[in-house]
This record gives sequence, C-alpha cells and structure tokens, in this order.
Amino acid sequence: MTAGGDSSLARRQFLGALGAGVASAALTQPSEAQERAAPSLKVVDFHNHFVGPSFNLTTMNNTPPAQREAQGRVNALLADPRALLDSLEPTGTSARVINTPTAFLQDADGEVPKGTIPRINDEVANLVAKNPGKLHGLATVDAYGGDDAARELTRAIRELGLRGVFIESAKGDLLPNAKEARPTLAAAAALGVPVFIHPITDPQLHARFRKTGRQGVRLARATVNSLALISLLEGGVFDELPKLRVVVTTLAIGGVLTAGGVGILVWQATRKPAETGQIEVWAAPGAVRVKGRF
Repeated sequence: MTAGGDSSLARRQFLGALGAGVASAALTQPSEAQERAAPSLKVVDFHNHFVGPSFNLTTMNNTPPAQREAQGRVNALLADPRALLDSLEPTGTSARVINTPTAFLQDADGEVPKGTIPRINDEVANLVAKNPGKLHGLATVDAYGGDDAARELTRAIRELGLRGVFIESAKGDLLPNAKEARPTLAAAAALGVPVFIHPITDPQLHARFRKTGRQGVRLARATVNSLALISLLEGGVFDELPKLRVVVTTLAIGGVLTAGGVGILVWQATRKPAETGQIEVWAAPGAVRVKGRF
C-alpha cells in the first residue's frame, strides 16, 4: 500500500502502520547475533548542501553578530568541494548527494536573481561530472514557478544528468500542493526522479519558536516540513500523481505520525544516548521515505 492509494482511508491505514513501526523499532534493539549477521551497507549521504564559489551567499543578512564568525566558517565549507569529498573514506561513506538551496541565495523578498537557478544546476552537474560515483546531484528549481520550473527540471535531468530535484517546503503562503507547484511535481513523476522536500525557516514561526532556543528553531522548521508533507497527502497529490516519489527529512516525522492519526510516547528517561538505534522506515515508491535517529 502506498500513500498514493485510492482513498483517504488507505493513506491513513498506511501512515498508521508506518507510525506504529517507528514506535516499535524505537523500543527494540537488535541482538549482537543479528548485528553480526547483518549485511554490510553501502552508505550514501543524501543530504548535503553545496553552493558554488561564483554565487553570493546571503545567509549573513539575518545572522546575529554573535553568530557571524560561525556562519562565515559554514559559508566557506559550502563552497568547498573538499568538504564533501575528503570526509568520504574516513566516515565510511560511499557517496554524497548534493543540492543547492535557494534559501542561501535569496533576497529579503525570497527571490533570487534572474538566471540563477540554471547556473546552479550547471555548476552542480559540473562538480558531479568531475567526481563520478562519489557525488550525485539534485536539480534545484523554484517549485512554485509553474511551467518554467518544470522545463528547467526536465533540462537538468535529461541534459545535465542530475538524479532528482530539491525543493523548499514552502514559498510565502504556498505549499507543495499549490497549483503553482503541480507542473514540477508532475515532471518529477514523469521523469521517475525523487523530490527532496527541504525544511525552510518561516519568519513568523521562527520569531515565536526561537524564544525556546535551538530546539525551538528546529521545531519551527520541522513544523513547516511536516505541513508540506501533509499538504501533499490531504491535497490528493499522490492520488493524482501515483508515481511521485518524495523524500522528507527526519524533521517531518511529526507530519507522518499526525497524518496517520498515531500518537506515541516513547519513554527513554533511563536509556543512555548510545542505546538509541538508527532506524530506517521505508515506504513503497510513490509514498514517503523517512530515515532518522530515534
């Protein structure tokens, strides 16, 4: 069963089972014998940002003075391919999937200069071509840009050889179920490539949630990421595009559980951090893929 089933009930049954699986896995640790018997995994890090050195990052614009030095170090790493490549072997990682968020380049109105997005895809494709097998690229598009975005996605996949598409969870008041985003999603489904829905910082939620510190900021981003997923489920997008494949970050697990009508309480007060396990929850193509630490 997939989230793109024939009815809302089918979606909720699927998500309910998925949520229950997360709860069960979170409380069950593999035995030593199971760990020894498990086949070795080829690890591919799916979530890596890269911004070519020819672009002007705007991340400093809203960075508080106390955090500017740290943000400067992050910006330098974003533009340095060695940061992606040098850590592969030491960490046992086979490859990285890279993307370029427009949020790192946008102005105060949430826009990027004209011609930026095709340049992003050209630079990502160029870096991937220089590092075959080690780097794989996702196309960047303004998913809420209608037919123009769909055409750029098609170019990036067919001409540049990129492997999927990276989109933001929202743009202003728009969510991925908006009619403006449908051409991009339809193109991704037709091309058979996954859509990575990335969290964003919503100004209003950020202003409220940041009062509780770093975890509050994460929760604000998680809320938008979860809402993006729910918009697709409740908006009938998977029913309309049954071949659509979506990847969400672990931050969106709240959206999975909420949509499935599942409420779980995992009591871990007596468990040491090292005892928590790496859990993967897989859904069939056309549904939801979640991976995270619980």
